[in-house]
Order: sequence, then C-alpha cells, then structure tokens
Amino acid sequence: LISPFSIQMALGMTAAGAKAGSDTEKGMMTVLMPGSGENSSAMNEEMATFARQMRDEKDVSWHVANSIWVNNDGEVMLRDSFISDAVNYYDAALYSAPFDQSTVDAINGWVKENTKERIPSIIDELSEDAKIALVNAVAFDGKWKDSYEENAIEEDRDFHNADGSTSNVTMLKSTEKGLRIAGGLGFVRNYKGDKYGFVGLLPPEGETPEQYVAKILSEKTSFASQFLGADSANAQVSMPEFKAEYGLTINDVLKSLGMEKAFSDMAEFDDMITDDSTPVKIGLVNHRAMIEVDRTGTKAAASTNAVMEND
Repeated sequence: LISPFSIQMALGMTAAGAKAGSDTEKGMMTVLMPGSGENSSAMNEEMATFARQMRDEKDVSWHVANSIWVNNDGEVMLRDSFISDAVNYYDAALYSAPFDQSTVDAINGWVKENTKERIPSIIDELSEDAKIALVNAVAFDGKWKDSYEENAIEEDRDFHNADGSTSNVTMLKSTEKGLRIAGGLGFVRNYKGDKYGFVGLLPPEGETPEQYVAKILSEKTSFASQFLGADSANAQVSMPEFKAEYGLTINDVLKSLGMEKAFSDMAEFDDMITDDSTPVKIGLVNHRAMIEVDRTGTKAAASTNAVMEND
C-alpha cells in the first residue's frame, strides 16, 4: 500500500536541492517523472499545481503539508535559493533543531497532526550522520457520490483472503461501472463531485495479484491509458468494508529504479546546501500509508520522510 503522490512530494523537495543538470538530478527525474526528460524545476511546478488543486477541492477533502528539519549542529546550512523553492512550491515549514530523540518525537508529532492522526509516526531514530529531514504528509476524505441503501449492506459475512484465511466482514453491494483490464475485471465508484473515484480490480481466475499487476505493467501503455480505454459495462459489485496500512523503507526500490547516485558518496546536492556545508546524500527514505473504506466513503493518509546524511 503506497501513495505515489506523497513519495513524489518528499522526493520532489529533495530533488530541488540536486545540482542542476547533474547525474543526481537526472537519476531522480528518471524515477519521479519517467520518460519526460524534465528537470527538478518542472517537478517543482507540477507538485505545486497538484497541491493547489487538491487544497481547492470542494467535494472531497485533501490536506497536504511539507516540512524540512535541519540539524542545528552547524555542519549544514540551506541555500537561500533552496529555501525559496521549498516555501514557494511546496509550502514547506522549516525547523532548526537538535537531531536527538526530541526531534524524532517532534517529526512524528508533526506527521500525526498532518495526517489527522492516521499515521502515528514515520521515523524511529535519527542517526548521528543525519543532517536534514524532508517530510511530506497527506490526508484524504471522500464521501461516496451514491450512498449505500440499507438492504445493500450485509453484516457478519465471511470473506476469503488471499492468504487463505477467512475474515468476518460487512459486505457492500452495488451496481457500478465495470471495466475489463488485462484480462481482469474491475469497477469504479465515484466520490462526490465525480473528480475522484475508488477503483477495484479482480485478477483473472488463477492469477495472484502480483502476477496480475506484472501483466498490467508489461503492457505497452500505462495503467492510466488502459483504464481510460477499458471496455465497460454495468457490474454487480460486492466489496467488504476494510482498513489497511503498510510501511517500509524504500531505499532499495528507488536505487533499482535509477536513483543510485543520490544515495552514494558521489551525490550532488550542491543546490540544497551552502558551499561551506558538509556534503550530503540521501541516507533513508521511509514511507507509510493507510486507507479505510466503508459504507460512507474513504479515509486515507500517507507520509514520506527523506533523511539527508553526511557523505
């Protein structure tokens, strides 16, 4: 369970500090804006536009927040130009603090507040090499456009999970716009305003979710293109109310996608820190996300924390 938007926000702020035109910036853009050939300036503009549009929504509720925490030991100072980008494009709050347990608690408290208490923490500790933490938090609340009738809500039902176990759940039944994507079946259920929707996908018989996702990604077109071009018809949907949460360190994933240099001693974050600062690289990227779907709608939240450390 991940929020690509939250990851893009935190790493977009980080990429704004990569030296313009450097291999570090190019590697980060390969991951954050694949195939675009764009630089971090374009990323800044895109993230600012997304956040502004999300904050302006009337029918659903988005809360988007960013912050940057700097170790006050004097070894690292942020460039004025980087601070300007962080504030103007990411609306980031800036803090100078000792990188001890008190700041770990402060960062976690900030995340908890800005995810409406849905993500209680994002970081366990700050290493002795940690110099800067760039943090995103996002929360979403959406009510269904069409409410569930009482006779469409079935309590105390058995639901068979992918791992073979059985859960006692409340099932929600409805007729939705059905989709056929890569041999599987899906549906869309819109939130109020029709701009956002919940998409559910059922793999073909005999395929695991992992195999199905791999098949979708193997297509020549993106999932968005497959979704928009999918054959559709009415579908009878039976879906459980559920809550899911997940967290992981995504260093290895980001490296495998092309961001190796940003994590190496050769990282070029010259546009983030002053010339007399200790050089830094990305040391740790943590991500956590949650979603809760019930008869009224959806609550979701995510947070991403990128920690810059000494080379």
